[in-house]
Amino acid sequence: MLLCLLAVVLTMALLTPAVAEVAPLTCGAWSVVSSANAESYNFLNGVAAVSTSNIWAVGYSQPNLGGPSQTLIERWNGTSWRVVSSPSPGSLLNLLNGVAAVSASNIWTVGLYFNGVYGQALIEHWDGSKWSVISSPNVKSAYNVLNGVAAISSSNIWAAGYYNSSTFIEHWNGTRWSIASSPNVGSAGNLLNGVTNVPGTRDAWTVGFYNINGGTQTLTEFRC
Repeated sequence: MLLCLLAVVLTMALLTPAVAEVAPLTCGAWSVVSSANAESYNFLNGVAAVSTSNIWAVGYSQPNLGGPSQTLIERWNGTSWRVVSSPSPGSLLNLLNGVAAVSASNIWTVGLYFNGVYGQALIEHWDGSKWSVISSPNVKSAYNVLNGVAAISSSNIWAAGYYNSSTFIEHWNGTRWSIASSPNVGSAGNLLNGVTNVPGTRDAWTVGFYNINGGTQTLTEFRC
């Protein structure tokens, strides 16, 4: 049977907290692969693959539950997962929810940070050597959250989430991020949780839910 590049856990006593070494395992079934941790509480929310030896995972970490959170980004190099340094602009809250790759030197991740008054959209970019915060717009006097990101090309990237009770979509045109108009169905709440693109086209889909009559309904939106 073919061998995967993924791996099983080796003895953790030989590892540093930010590095998890692994050994090859057999393909054909899902297996736990040891991953790196930054603090006592660690969460991963999204993953994107450039190749079998270049995979990125994003989330956040906390020293204790309810404590301040920092962005958490990990990279798989074909042998192990390692924590990669990433900015955390908020003083108390920094979360990453989604990640998408254009190439090995062009990767995007999105989430939110707390500016002391409201949640603000957080967008970070990997240029092949480091992660940096990229300026992005926010709806004023609102809680802004980005949950997913999809890369069609280096000049056509979509991020989706919500602000207060409305859908929230941003677009990268190769130079800057801007807020794109998006429909809302429910009057009490419209949230977008994921976004993807159709390979080889300009088509993009985003999904979430809206509140209606004391319940919730699925919400799907499309753009080409």
